Amino acid sequence: MNNEEFYCVLSGVTPRSVGADEGDELGEMPSGWIKLTVQRRYENPQWVLIQQIKATSVDQMLSQIPEEQQEDMREVIQLQVDAVYCGLEDRVGQYITDEEVRYIADPTDNRDLFSETKILLDKLEIDLEDLSLALDEQEEE
Repeated sequence: MNNEEFYCVLSGVTPRSVGADEGDELGEMPSGWIKLTVQRRYENPQWVLIQQIKATSVDQMLSQIPEEQQEDMREVIQLQVDAVYCGLEDRVGQYITDEEVRYIADPTDNRDLFSETKILLDKLEIDLEDLSLALDEQEEE
């Protein structure tokens, strides 16, 4: 990575230089910077559609059976329909996940950035112990 790949979402600054890659998940992230990763998981619309198709298939098959036998056959038919669609369900997957990564420059370098970072971290209920100490020191000034 080079320093243009790091961008502070609160201040717009880029680092003068990147850090040393220590072989961890932070790579060349500059010292003091904060990496925020947001992951979201939601149901795959294609998986939902498959469930609707399965339910319709079960209902259609049950409609061809005399009414007095439908309850007895429901589980058998459901099992057959599940077997037909299980490969497709596995391939499609029930969930989709998205991930966004953002960076915040070292908040101890700038009073305004420090304040904005503190507000954001407080809202997110994130307590970075070393940053909390620095925040306390700056607030005393």
